[in-house]
This record gives sequence, structure tokens and C-alpha cells, in this order.
Amino acid sequence: MQQRRRIRNLALFMVALVVSAGGIVMLQAGPADSRMTGEVVDTSGKRVPGIVVKLIPRERKDHELETKANKKGRFVIPAIGAASGAYSPSIVSEDYVLVEVSASVRGSDGSLKGGFEEKEVRRNGPPSMQFMPASRVSVKLVVEPRAETAAESGGQLHGLQGAKGELEVLNSLFELGKWDDLLERSEKHLAKNPEDGGAIYLRAVALWRTDRLDEAQEHFERAAALIPDQPGLHGTIGALMIARGRAMQEHGDEAGSTAVFEQAAGQLAMQLEATPEDQAHLINYVIACESSGKTDDAIAALEKLLALDPEREDARTRLAELQLESGLVDEALANLDRLSGGGQKAANLIYNAAVELWNGNNLDAALAALNKAIELAPETAEFHRLRGRTLLQQGDNAAAIAALEEAIRLAPDDPSAQTDQQLIEALKKAS
Repeated sequence: MQQRRRIRNLALFMVALVVSAGGIVMLQAGPADSRMTGEVVDTSGKRVPGIVVKLIPRERKDHELETKANKKGRFVIPAIGAASGAYSPSIVSEDYVLVEVSASVRGSDGSLKGGFEEKEVRRNGPPSMQFMPASRVSVKLVVEPRAETAAESGGQLHGLQGAKGELEVLNSLFELGKWDDLLERSEKHLAKNPEDGGAIYLRAVALWRTDRLDEAQEHFERAAALIPDQPGLHGTIGALMIARGRAMQEHGDEAGSTAVFEQAAGQLAMQLEATPEDQAHLINYVIACESSGKTDDAIAALEKLLALDPEREDARTRLAELQLESGLVDEALANLDRLSGGGQKAANLIYNAAVELWNGNNLDAALAALNKAIELAPETAEFHRLRGRTLLQQGDNAAAIAALEEAIRLAPDDPSAQTDQQLIEALKKAS
């Protein structure tokens, strides 16, 4: 790994740009007051603080530049000056991956001089930017939580450790996401060195990223036999198998996909023995277990995930869903009650739990669940309707009438509204 250098009080900087089909962006360097500003946002546009931003040089390895987004997700590279050359933007984060890069250039008068946008960073790699004399650049880096894309990205893909010679070149192409170049160069290298496990591994990643999934799995398995200590290898194979299983599902091969998902779960289980607290691998393990019908194992993995990060509401919601499917109603309600802020999805899940309780004639628990669902989403007629019927079974006719009337008010055109009205009239006559 070449020596890394933070940006500190450099004298000059950059700005202006031209886009080429090959992804090279010409950013011109200019006077001392010119600068590059940027922001890191997630896919919803919300700024993400604290992300380390790097400019990785294509040639001058001793001029890797680094800064950090502030609490508002903004960052500044105040001067580039002598560190001219071609750079690719990157981020350093255990929690996020870079998915899009865009930039615009304005002159000193504020007029727009040019810009570019790369929406497929994971597939195409980040664009290269060539610094030359000129004005001001504004950059936007779009990131996604690593866990949300774990099944597609394989969690955190690791490069080779201590790579030298040709492997160092291949490793650099891997780090830059230059998949086509990596395929071409690794093919030539492996023609002369067919048992080079590191090259086979890097080629496997490139095959995956270019959607050659069957070939990628074959290469990963060969790499596992040759370099078994490669970090994250079993997790990567498991994630690839998830991608293969999904592709098989899309082509209608349910039986085949189930078998592949089961194999994926086995690979991820081996990975978790080595890295038991890796959340990306845990999430992939949940996906593999669910997809292969191992619900109990998926529930256990989600509980482990929540033990590591109790604030993961996506995991808590999914755990509650699986618990409901497995008849673990009390456990599901306990999890849903811990969700902050509620929302319609949580309310719907609680309602589903209430239905299970109502069907089991556990009316007090069903009513408590319905009250919670209504608290979260008071405008949902179905919640009031079932609440009315529950109160009716408990003998509280006045409260039942009020609940049914509220259901009709909220959804007067619902087919059930007529039945509700007839029931209300019957109850009023009987009182």
C-alpha cells in the first residue's frame, strides 16, 4: 500500500471540466482561492456526516488526498496545487458504499462551465478526474448503507494483502472498480500462472460485477482452495450464491434456487464463525435462511443482529414479521412495541398479531394490540372494525358501536361498511 497523505495547506487548487466517454473528467487548477466543495448524501438526499473522502491517484501513489465530511455531511478540499494528475473519488467507511458521483464546475462569475454524473459506480467504478489550471468544483457523493446492499455487494469485499508485482496491479484495478480491465489483465496473467489464487480471486470479483455469476462462483471456489485465509471469502461466496439464487428465481427455477440459498447459508455460517459480529454477513445469512425455508435460523440471526445493534429498526420489523409467521405472537408484539416513531407498517404488523390473538380467542391481548395499532395509525378503518367486534365479544356494546361507527366514517365505501351499519342498528335496538 503506498504512503497516504492528508491534504494540509496546499497552495493552489482546481476547477473546470470536460467529460469524455471514457469517464475522464478534466478539472482545471487555478488561483489560491479556488476550491473543491462537496457533500455526502444517502439515496434519499439526506446528508451523511463523518465519511472520509479520498482522491485516489491513478499514477502518483504518493499523492493520495484525504478529507472528512463534517457533521452536516459537507467537505472541502481547499487546494490541490502541486498534486496535479488524474484522481478517482472514493470513501472510507465500514457502514456505507459509494454508489453515485456527480460534479459541476462554475467560473468565477458563477456561470456553469460543465459537469458530469456517474450513476453506476459499483459497476463502472468511480470516474477519473484530471486536475489542470482553472475555477470551482462542487461534488456530490451518494452513498448507501453497506448492509442494505450486502446481498449484491458481498458485504465488504477485501483486496489482497501484501500483493506484489502483477497482483499489485490487479489489486489496484479491483480497488478502482475497473472490472473490464481487471478481467482482461487477469486472463493474461492466469494463462501463464493458472494456480495463482490471488489472481483467481480478483478475477472472480470482476466476473461477479459483470453478471457472469456461474463463472464467478467457480473462480471463488478455486480461490478458496488456494488462498483459504483470504478475509471474508466464505461470506463473499455466500453473497454471490444469493445473487445466483435470485437469478434462478427470476427464471422460475424455485427448486434449484432453494438449493443454492441453502448452500449460501452454509458458506455464510462458516464466515460468521470467523467474524461473528459482521452485520453485513449476518444480514446475508438471514436472507439465505429465509430463502431456503430455515425460518428458525433466520429469527436467531436477527436476534443476534439486534443484540449487536438494538437501533436497527429494519431488523426488528423483519424479526416481528417472521415471529408472526411462526406463531410467536407475544414475542412479535414485544419487538414491535420497541419501534420508535411507529408508522403504518408497524401498525399493520401489530394488527396482524391482533388477528392471530382474536382467532385464538385471546380477546384482552387482541384488544391491547388493536389499541396500539390505532395509536400508530388512527385513520385505518380495518383496525376500528376488528376492535368493534372484539369489544362486542367482550360484551361492551356501547364501545363496540362507537368503534364500528368510526370504521364507517373512515371508509364509508368499504364493502364491510354496510354489514357494520346493520350490526350497529341491531345493537341499538337490543339496548
